[in-house]
Amino acid sequence: EKDWRFALADALAAKGYEADTAENGRAALARIEKAPYSYGLLYTDMRMPEVGGLELVEQVTGIDPTIVPVLLSGYVTPQTTVSAFKAGAHDCIFKSDLKRLAAAVERELAEAARRRIATESERLRQQAEQRYRTLLEEIPVPQRPANVTFGGADRRTLFITAVRAVYTLRMQVAGGR
Repeated sequence: EKDWRFALADALAAKGYEADTAENGRAALARIEKAPYSYGLLYTDMRMPEVGGLELVEQVTGIDPTIVPVLLSGYVTPQTTVSAFKAGAHDCIFKSDLKRLAAAVERELAEAARRRIATESERLRQQAEQRYRTLLEEIPVPQRPANVTFGGADRRTLFITAVRAVYTLRMQVAGGR
């Protein structure tokens, strides 16, 4: 299905997107392993030589959870769709439904951007949490300000109590809440 693969890549390029193609699932997997977090979307055929679409989606989402996989098939049934979603696909589209495919590209790119932002936000949150923990844990307990303690059931909540306490400021350093 080389012609169809290049036709899809050309259609995406005509809309201003950068598209990369692979001749089979193994080649696609190798490219993503070589440059994780470089791809926003993965459009893959359900049936391919060497590594099938369902297996590819499962493996790719393990390598790069921010990638948005979409399975394409010439024969979409409810069972095909359920299998696609269980594998981690974000959508399952009938190959000849180009109107739906064009709309899906926009929707999936927005989802890919959302996933990348969420991943980066979580990475930065964890980095900030580690910095604050390191700073506070380096202060010997007798010298640690009395108004700074770790508490909560999980011992992961930092409590800062105002010196002239009319209120207590509770800042979560873990859990994102």
